[in-house]
Amino acid sequence: MQIRTITLKEFEDFSENWEHQNFHQSISYALLKSEEGYEYEMIGYFDGDSIVASALVLVQMINSYLYAYVPEGFLIDYKNENLLNSFTKDLINFYKKEGIAFIRINPTIPIAKIDNKTKNPIYNDNYRIIEILNRCGYIKIDTSKVFTSILPTYEAIVNLDNFNNYMQSKNTWFNKNYPNNQEDVIAYFSAEFGLDETVPIYSGGLGILAGDHLKSSSDLGIP
Repeated sequence: MQIRTITLKEFEDFSENWEHQNFHQSISYALLKSEEGYEYEMIGYFDGDSIVASALVLVQMINSYLYAYVPEGFLIDYKNENLLNSFTKDLINFYKKEGIAFIRINPTIPIAKIDNKTKNPIYNDNYRIIEILNRCGYIKIDTSKVFTSILPTYEAIVNLDNFNNYMQSKNTWFNKNYPNNQEDVIAYFSAEFGLDETVPIYSGGLGILAGDHLKSSSDLGIP
Protein backbone atom coordinates (compact mmCIF):
# COMPACT_ATOMS: atom_id res chain seq x y z
CA MET A 1 0.00 0.00 0.00
CA GLN A 2 1.20 3.50 -0.79
CA ILE A 3 -0.18 6.96 0.00
CA ARG A 4 0.55 9.99 -2.16
CA THR A 5 -1.00 13.15 -3.53
CA ILE A 6 -3.05 12.62 -6.65
CA THR A 7 -4.18 14.79 -9.52
CA LEU A 8 -7.56 16.46 -9.67
CA LYS A 9 -8.52 14.06 -12.46
CA GLU A 10 -7.57 11.00 -10.39
CA PHE A 11 -9.55 12.31 -7.43
CA GLU A 12 -12.55 13.20 -9.57
CA ASP A 13 -12.63 9.76 -11.21
CA PHE A 14 -12.51 8.01 -7.83
CA SER A 15 -14.90 10.30 -5.92
CA GLU A 16 -17.56 10.35 -8.62
CA ASN A 17 -17.75 6.56 -8.55
CA TRP A 18 -17.82 6.35 -4.75
CA GLU A 19 -21.17 5.04 -3.51
CA HIS A 20 -21.45 7.71 -0.81
CA GLN A 21 -20.14 10.67 -2.80
CA ASN A 22 -20.85 14.13 -1.39
CA PHE A 23 -20.19 17.75 -2.21
CA HIS A 24 -17.76 18.21 0.69
CA GLN A 25 -15.43 15.69 -0.92
CA SER A 26 -15.31 17.33 -4.32
CA ILE A 27 -13.10 19.62 -6.36
CA SER A 28 -15.80 22.32 -6.27
CA TYR A 29 -15.72 22.34 -2.46
CA ALA A 30 -11.93 22.48 -2.46
CA LEU A 31 -11.98 25.56 -4.68
CA LEU A 32 -14.67 27.16 -2.51
CA LYS A 33 -12.63 26.65 0.67
CA SER A 34 -9.47 27.92 -1.00
CA GLU A 35 -11.19 31.30 -1.34
CA GLU A 36 -11.59 31.27 2.47
CA GLY A 37 -7.86 30.80 3.02
CA TYR A 38 -7.56 27.02 3.16
CA GLU A 39 -4.81 25.16 1.38
CA TYR A 40 -5.96 21.87 -0.09
CA GLU A 41 -4.69 18.69 -1.66
CA MET A 42 -6.08 15.38 -2.78
CA ILE A 43 -4.54 12.17 -1.51
CA GLY A 44 -4.94 8.62 -2.74
CA TYR A 45 -4.17 5.28 -1.13
CA PHE A 46 -2.93 2.77 -3.66
CA ASP A 47 -2.96 -1.00 -3.76
CA GLY A 48 -0.74 -1.50 -6.75
CA ASP A 49 -2.14 0.74 -9.48
CA SER A 50 -5.63 0.95 -7.99
CA ILE A 51 -6.88 3.61 -5.58
CA VAL A 52 -8.65 1.97 -2.61
CA ALA A 53 -9.20 5.14 -0.54
CA SER A 54 -8.99 8.86 -1.12
CA ALA A 55 -9.71 12.23 0.46
CA LEU A 56 -9.82 15.97 -0.03
CA VAL A 57 -7.67 17.38 2.78
CA LEU A 58 -7.94 21.03 3.84
CA VAL A 59 -5.06 22.61 5.74
CA GLN A 60 -5.14 25.71 7.94
CA MET A 61 -2.96 27.40 10.56
CA ILE A 62 -4.14 27.47 14.20
CA ASN A 63 -1.97 28.71 17.08
CA SER A 64 1.13 28.71 14.87
CA TYR A 65 0.51 25.03 14.05
CA LEU A 66 -0.96 23.50 10.93
CA TYR A 67 -3.97 21.24 11.19
CA ALA A 68 -5.66 19.12 8.56
CA TYR A 69 -9.41 18.76 8.16
CA VAL A 70 -11.12 16.10 6.04
CA PRO A 71 -14.69 17.39 5.50
CA GLU A 72 -17.27 14.58 5.72
CA GLY A 73 -14.42 12.12 6.26
CA PHE A 74 -12.33 9.90 4.00
CA LEU A 75 -13.64 8.08 0.97
CA ILE A 76 -12.92 4.69 2.51
CA ASP A 77 -14.70 1.57 3.73
CA TYR A 78 -14.81 2.32 7.48
CA LYS A 79 -15.89 -1.23 8.26
CA ASN A 80 -12.67 -2.61 6.77
CA GLU A 81 -10.54 -2.27 9.89
CA ASN A 82 -7.33 -3.57 8.31
CA LEU A 83 -7.60 -1.05 5.48
CA LEU A 84 -8.51 1.85 7.79
CA ASN A 85 -5.71 1.01 10.23
CA SER A 86 -3.09 0.75 7.48
CA PHE A 87 -4.36 3.93 5.82
CA THR A 88 -4.33 5.85 9.12
CA LYS A 89 -0.74 4.87 9.96
CA ASP A 90 0.49 5.86 6.51
CA LEU A 91 -1.58 9.07 6.65
CA ILE A 92 0.02 10.06 9.96
CA ASN A 93 3.53 9.42 8.65
CA PHE A 94 2.70 11.31 5.46
CA TYR A 95 1.48 14.44 7.26
CA LYS A 96 4.12 14.44 9.96
CA LYS A 97 6.57 15.34 7.21
CA GLU A 98 4.42 18.39 6.38
CA GLY A 99 4.35 19.62 9.99
CA ILE A 100 0.67 18.88 10.60
CA ALA A 101 -0.34 18.88 14.28
CA PHE A 102 -3.59 16.92 14.06
CA ILE A 103 -6.12 15.65 11.56
CA ARG A 104 -9.85 16.12 12.10
CA ILE A 105 -12.56 14.11 10.37
CA ASN A 106 -16.35 14.22 10.57
CA PRO A 107 -17.58 11.33 8.42
CA THR A 108 -21.29 11.33 7.70
CA ILE A 109 -21.94 7.83 8.94
CA PRO A 110 -25.40 7.53 10.51
CA ILE A 111 -24.83 5.63 13.74
CA ALA A 112 -28.37 5.96 15.11
CA LYS A 113 -31.87 7.17 14.49
CA ILE A 114 -33.81 9.39 16.85
CA ASP A 115 -36.79 7.90 18.65
CA ASN A 116 -39.74 10.21 17.92
CA LYS A 117 -41.18 9.78 21.40
CA THR A 118 -38.17 9.84 23.69
CA LYS A 119 -35.87 11.84 21.36
CA ASN A 120 -33.07 9.46 22.38
CA PRO A 121 -30.75 7.83 19.84
CA ILE A 122 -31.31 4.20 18.84
CA TYR A 123 -27.96 2.92 17.62
CA ASN A 124 -27.50 0.68 14.60
CA ASP A 125 -24.74 -1.60 13.32
CA ASN A 126 -22.68 1.38 12.12
CA TYR A 127 -21.97 2.16 15.76
CA ARG A 128 -19.18 -0.42 15.71
CA ILE A 129 -17.34 1.91 13.33
CA ILE A 130 -16.69 4.11 16.37
CA GLU A 131 -14.91 1.20 18.02
CA ILE A 132 -12.87 0.65 14.86
CA LEU A 133 -11.91 4.33 14.70
CA ASN A 134 -10.89 4.25 18.37
CA ARG A 135 -8.70 1.21 17.80
CA CYS A 136 -7.11 2.98 14.83
CA GLY A 137 -6.09 5.92 17.05
CA TYR A 138 -8.91 8.41 16.53
CA ILE A 139 -10.14 10.41 19.52
CA LYS A 140 -13.84 11.19 19.67
CA ILE A 141 -14.54 14.91 20.04
CA ASP A 142 -18.26 15.04 19.35
CA THR A 143 -21.39 13.23 18.27
CA SER A 144 -23.42 15.88 16.53
CA LYS A 145 -26.31 16.52 14.20
CA VAL A 146 -24.94 18.07 11.02
CA PHE A 147 -27.14 20.43 9.08
CA THR A 148 -27.63 17.88 6.30
CA SER A 149 -29.15 15.25 8.58
CA ILE A 150 -31.07 14.72 11.80
CA LEU A 151 -28.99 11.62 12.49
CA PRO A 152 -26.11 11.71 14.97
CA THR A 153 -22.76 11.47 13.21
CA TYR A 154 -19.23 11.00 14.46
CA GLU A 155 -16.44 13.57 14.75
CA ALA A 156 -12.90 12.69 15.75
CA ILE A 157 -9.27 13.78 15.58
CA VAL A 158 -6.02 11.89 15.37
CA ASN A 159 -3.07 13.64 17.00
CA LEU A 160 0.37 13.78 15.46
CA ASP A 161 3.55 14.23 17.50
CA ASN A 162 3.74 17.93 16.58
CA PHE A 163 0.50 18.67 18.44
CA ASN A 164 1.56 16.69 21.50
CA ASN A 165 4.92 18.48 21.53
CA TYR A 166 3.14 21.82 21.33
CA MET A 167 0.79 20.99 24.21
CA GLN A 168 3.57 19.59 26.41
CA SER A 169 6.22 22.20 25.64
CA LYS A 170 7.87 23.80 28.67
CA ASN A 171 9.92 26.22 26.60
CA THR A 172 7.41 29.09 26.69
CA TRP A 173 7.53 32.79 27.48
CA PHE A 174 5.52 32.30 30.69
CA ASN A 175 7.72 29.48 31.98
CA LYS A 176 10.88 31.50 31.34
CA ASN A 177 9.62 34.70 32.96
CA TYR A 178 7.42 33.32 35.75
CA PRO A 179 8.91 29.95 36.77
CA ASN A 180 7.36 30.16 40.25
CA ASN A 181 3.81 30.62 38.99
CA GLN A 182 3.34 27.32 37.20
CA GLU A 183 0.33 26.37 39.32
CA ASP A 184 -1.54 29.61 38.65
CA VAL A 185 -4.77 29.46 36.67
CA ILE A 186 -6.16 32.38 34.65
CA ALA A 187 -9.81 32.38 33.59
CA TYR A 188 -10.88 34.40 30.55
CA PHE A 189 -14.64 34.85 30.11
CA SER A 190 -16.36 35.94 26.93
CA ALA A 191 -19.80 35.53 25.41
CA GLU A 192 -18.21 33.98 22.32
CA PHE A 193 -14.86 32.63 21.12
CA GLY A 194 -13.79 32.68 17.46
CA LEU A 195 -11.32 29.80 17.33
CA ASP A 196 -12.13 28.30 13.93
CA GLU A 197 -15.10 28.11 11.59
CA THR A 198 -15.51 24.44 12.51
CA VAL A 199 -16.32 25.55 16.09
CA PRO A 200 -19.38 27.79 15.53
CA ILE A 201 -19.53 29.57 18.88
CA TYR A 202 -18.98 33.12 17.65
CA SER A 203 -20.80 35.62 15.49
CA GLY A 204 -18.63 38.70 15.10
CA GLY A 205 -15.71 40.86 16.13
CA LEU A 206 -15.92 40.12 19.86
CA GLY A 207 -15.52 36.40 19.21
CA ILE A 208 -12.60 36.90 16.84
CA LEU A 209 -10.85 39.15 19.38
CA ALA A 210 -11.44 36.63 22.18
CA GLY A 211 -10.16 33.83 19.98
CA ASP A 212 -7.00 35.77 19.18
CA HIS A 213 -6.43 36.34 22.90
CA LEU A 214 -6.73 32.62 23.57
CA LYS A 215 -4.41 31.69 20.71
CA SER A 216 -1.78 34.19 21.82
CA SER A 217 -2.05 33.04 25.43
CA SER A 218 -1.58 29.45 24.33
CA ASP A 219 1.53 30.30 22.30
CA LEU A 220 2.93 32.20 25.29
CA GLY A 221 2.24 29.31 27.64
CA ILE A 222 -0.05 31.35 29.90
CA PRO A 223 -2.01 28.93 32.14
